[in-house]
Amino acid sequence: CGTAFKLAADALFRLFLIHSCRAVLESGLEIKNRSSQKLYSPAEKARLFIEKNLKNKLRLAKIASEAAASANYLCRDFKRHTGKTIFSYITEKRLQTAMLKLRFSQEKISSIAIECGFEDISFFYRKFKSYVGV
Repeated sequence: CGTAFKLAADALFRLFLIHSCRAVLESGLEIKNRSSQKLYSPAEKARLFIEKNLKNKLRLAKIASEAAASANYLCRDFKRHTGKTIFSYITEKRLQTAMLKLRFSQEKISSIAIECGFEDISFFYRKFKSYVGV
């Protein structure tokens, strides 16, 4: 009885989804693939480049060139899409990576900071304290 109920519920749910999709399409609403749109925006290109090169020294000119945009436009577009400046985003991502490493490894704090892309240990300490609170 349990298996039959599960199959019936699954079939009804699928019918619900099909009818819902048809109703949306018939209403004239246009469904856009947001992920493909975001992938080609300069902000998303910059974000992906930053994620891949987080450990390296990142310069605005290099990020803008990878995103195929001017530095000024990229800064505005990135802020509009993420709500953060490019460099605050980079710092936040580096801090998140460092926190994971600090929690799950026995490495020294200074080596983790350098490994995560922080060149100045005192900058790392200040940012870590402002981000985490301790």
